Amino acid sequence: MTQANLHHRFSQLQKAIRPLLELIKDLTGLETTFVTYIDPVLANQKVIVLHTDGALSLTEGGEVKWSDSMCRLIFNEEKASSERIDQLFPNSLGAGVGMKTFFALPINFQQNLIGSLCGASTRRQSLNEDDLKRLRLIASAISYQIGQWQRLVKLQQKLELADQQKHNLQKLANTDPLTNLYNRRGFARCWKQCVDQHNLSPTHSAVLAIDVNEFKRLNDQFGHDLGDQVLCSLSEVLHTIRRESDFASRTGGDEFILVLPDTSANGAQILAERLQTEFQNSLLSKNIQVTLSIGIAHSQVGLNEDMLLLADKALYQAKALPTEHIVRLNWKTTSSLITEP
Repeated sequence: MTQANLHHRFSQLQKAIRPLLELIKDLTGLETTFVTYIDPVLANQKVIVLHTDGALSLTEGGEVKWSDSMCRLIFNEEKASSERIDQLFPNSLGAGVGMKTFFALPINFQQNLIGSLCGASTRRQSLNEDDLKRLRLIASAISYQIGQWQRLVKLQQKLELADQQKHNLQKLANTDPLTNLYNRRGFARCWKQCVDQHNLSPTHSAVLAIDVNEFKRLNDQFGHDLGDQVLCSLSEVLHTIRRESDFASRTGGDEFILVLPDTSANGAQILAERLQTEFQNSLLSKNIQVTLSIGIAHSQVGLNEDMLLLADKALYQAKALPTEHIVRLNWKTTSSLITEP
């Protein structure tokens, strides 16, 4: 069952009910007649078919909370109709739009309330028992059609829930729970898709390997909670600075990778410096002073798996430096990995 099929079935339902609403208007003289669908789980009520001369500001597709429903008021009073709505329920939505007469009959399917057959008017019009008897027969005739449509709606909801649960499971399998970045498995899947896509027309690309300096000492001295805060701060900065085409991953304890398709060497360098600065600024409020080591691998001919190793090599060199913590290496197809001149 697709949304298109469900919409088609709903159109057929409306087409079948509209003549019955016109008949009710002829039988009762009420200005407005309509059928609603009641969802007890969501606790709301929706007008699904409407026939009106416009005297009352009701719209097809309009929804109200069940707690505000005129049907709820009538049902709770154990009435079927009233021509004194403005007096009985002066603070109701119905009274607020000028309603004086209102009837509501339950539409039941398999002994469950699934909707209501309603009519309303800005005039006082009394409905006798014969009128209500005819209206109950019409409500009964409508009940099967509404019930079958409800069955399709619930089936669609189950399918959507199953799809959502599948998506959630996939996300759990591919996402690091602390930082909400890709884990190693998610990174591998996204890397393959990115390589396949961008290598169709190779361009400048870059990979950043990122490491939090002295992270073990930080954990040992101040505890893992503070260490987690540092990692979360880094992930938030990565989320902020990356473009839609970029993707980041936590590949180890304090090790991260940021992949930058369609990025020049200079652009990667600028982004790395921005990452370093914004990360340190994000920790100022926590009175924490931590830096990053960043290794950059850049290619002029698209992404290649060797770039991951090259970024790791650049990171290794960056961590060995006493002050500067960003190193960029260039990948060439015709030679081994070499340091940028």
